[in-house]
Amino acid sequence: MFNNFDESKACRNCLLPEPYAQLNENQTCHECLSYRPHVVQGIAALQKELDTNKGKEKYDCMVAISGGRDSMYALYFAKKNI
Repeated sequence: MFNNFDESKACRNCLLPEPYAQLNENQTCHECLSYRPHVVQGIAALQKELDTNKGKEKYDCMVAISGGRDSMYALYFAKKNI
């Protein structure tokens, strides 16, 4: 897919090449321009969000897991502590 990679036609931040990236005049793609970092708000904020939606649907929340250690621990932690 990237056999003939031309850096002059790729985003200067993430290297996503054209035509997959629409570059502006500064050679930056829309994805990099619109990126907003995730702000960790802590367990109390998560508990508040879950309490707001509790009982409204069949399930109170959904936890995405990949099967790796980190996501399995996140599921375990949520089940035991929240």
